[in-house]
Amino acid sequence: VLILLLLTQPFGRVAPFWMALTDLVEEGQWIWLNSKVKAVYTNWGLKQPNNHGQDENCAVLGTSSMWNDLACHQFKHYICEQPAE
Repeated sequence: VLILLLLTQPFGRVAPFWMALTDLVEEGQWIWLNSKVKAVYTNWGLKQPNNHGQDENCAVLGTSSMWNDLACHQFKHYICEQPAE
């Protein structure tokens, strides 16, 4: 619920948000950057990930809660991970 609330807030252009998921090491093998663990749950949008232009290796979360792969050098907002208290 909190993530969806953040995604709909006015940041200028809303979403997508980087979410620390990448397949830079091996194409098609999506891993979380902090833990280096393969993603078990995924929520890719229709026909995603597609590695368009052979340069889309980082995952984003959009306002529809669906995931997409984009080029990692694009400027986007991001979601930070922090330990539970």
